[in-house]
Amino acid sequence: MTPADMAPSRNGMTQHLQEQLRAAISLHQTGDHASAEQAYRLILEEAPATADALHMLGILEMQHGRMEASLGQIMEALALEPTNPYFQKSLANVFLELKQRDRAIAAFTKALTLKPDYLEALLELGRTLENDRRFEDAASCFTRALNLHPDSMPACLGLGRVLRATDQFEPAKHCFCLALRVDPSSVDASVGLGELYLARRNYAEAMRCLTSALALNPDSAPLLNGMGNVYRELGQIDDAMKAYALALSANPGEAAVHFNIAGAHTALGAYPEAVASYSQAIRLNPDYVEAHANKALLQLMLGDLAGGWEEYEWRFKMKDPSQKIDNRTFDRPVWDGSDFSGKTLLLRAEQGVGDMIQFSRYAPLVRRRGGTVVLECPPRLGRLFRGAAGVDAVVERQSVPPVDFDLYIPLLSVPRFFTRSVTDIPALVPYLAPEPETVERTRALFTPGEFNVGICWQGNRGYKGDGQRSIPLRAFLPLLQTPGVRFYSLQKGEGSEQIHELPPCHAPVDLSPVLDNGADAFIETAGAMQYLDLIISSDTALPHLAGALGRPVWVLLPHTPEWRWLLDRDDSPWYPTMRLFRQQKPGDWASVVEPAARQLASLARRGAPS
Repeated sequence: MTPADMAPSRNGMTQHLQEQLRAAISLHQTGDHASAEQAYRLILEEAPATADALHMLGILEMQHGRMEASLGQIMEALALEPTNPYFQKSLANVFLELKQRDRAIAAFTKALTLKPDYLEALLELGRTLENDRRFEDAASCFTRALNLHPDSMPACLGLGRVLRATDQFEPAKHCFCLALRVDPSSVDASVGLGELYLARRNYAEAMRCLTSALALNPDSAPLLNGMGNVYRELGQIDDAMKAYALALSANPGEAAVHFNIAGAHTALGAYPEAVASYSQAIRLNPDYVEAHANKALLQLMLGDLAGGWEEYEWRFKMKDPSQKIDNRTFDRPVWDGSDFSGKTLLLRAEQGVGDMIQFSRYAPLVRRRGGTVVLECPPRLGRLFRGAAGVDAVVERQSVPPVDFDLYIPLLSVPRFFTRSVTDIPALVPYLAPEPETVERTRALFTPGEFNVGICWQGNRGYKGDGQRSIPLRAFLPLLQTPGVRFYSLQKGEGSEQIHELPPCHAPVDLSPVLDNGADAFIETAGAMQYLDLIISSDTALPHLAGALGRPVWVLLPHTPEWRWLLDRDDSPWYPTMRLFRQQKPGDWASVVEPAARQLASLARRGAPS
């Protein structure tokens, strides 16, 4: 609330009422809300159509969390003065508190139509659009604000944030540097610039920026928190923890610090401690979406599936574009797990190829509770899922599904109705099957009587965690040197070029020219897997396919694995034919490959798959 928002319009007011209103506003501004409320109500008893008193009473009600009362007062004020931009902005603020974002945006827009140079409305609309991930529209608001007031710190910072969110490094850097020229001690600008450098992995510049800012603000929790983040990215977890401890000393109630401490605990493998830190962040900020989502993944990793699935529903509120969360909703009810006999249920696609393969296993369980089950999937997976167990029909993923349905549910929301513990995981394989004609067609790729092993090492480089899970092909050499084994590369696209970096005597047979070169994914690969005695892969979609087909598969996992692989076990409750090999420390692939090579040599000597 700004002084402009509180200024009375005095439209049609007597001198006496104007003086009473000024006195009431003075009480309001000095924090004597009880006396201010009494004064506003006395004015309204005398003159019920006093729009300014209604407006100010509405603001006071909003400040005390009485949203419905606030909405009523401000709507009454607007009925009297529908073209008052300050009333419209206050209405928008009430809608924000009521979590009615679309109505808030409409009210902010109306305020700006009435008063195009209304700086505060521009800034608040920009922040609202930013929170809605409407970054282009938010940038437009902040740019307009800067055109009105070139030295506006909130506008500089807001534009810098949305440009950073859309990976526009240089323009974002310009905004944060401009903010620092306006105010060299600005913590928000220094943190923003530091995070920008950190996202580009320019750790030296991030450290320099934050260190300079700390010289001016030695007790700043956000700056100390940012310093901790740089140390954490550098792998200096002890230094990160010291910085976070200083940040908490400066502000024990800063939820973001507890969030980042959880990340440091995760990097150390201290997962229960990480869960506790995420829980503390949530206690301080119950709507901390990323804390809920990250806590969910840790709970699932630790085997707390009942709690993890519930927390995992927060994923739909995440704003990080790199997470690629599918937030589509349809004008149909979301399935609640109950019987749906006589109806059609759409299992809505979400997340990656591996997730789709892993969780399509739930279709038979879903169908037992009702009528028709339709599985939505990316177009390139339609052929693979055509014969999936429990699926009546498969449709391609579109903004509006090309099928009539009565209910829907995102695919990864299904397990919370069926799997409350690890022992509940449905693991009947195979639940996918290759096409018989494709199996026959791929037969010629393999020599009968040999011990055939397929390998895959590189995942999707666009995935945020790919740097930890993908393995350089050279690290496979201890495996590739195993006597009596014929190796075949199942790698497609990125990573295939690494075959040419190996000594020719140890290079696998490259199947990429003959596998899955059409529009459909994994069709020939699924057929070829029927002739492989074993598949060995990094954590990509490929082992999910092998597991779903019931083929023997080994997965080479990083030190901090994805949640689905749980902890401290060499088997997977998701896939009975799978074996897991785990890194002993981050980046140490030898600790994974060498044990796998010994086990492979033993299998090869026996001439039988695992």
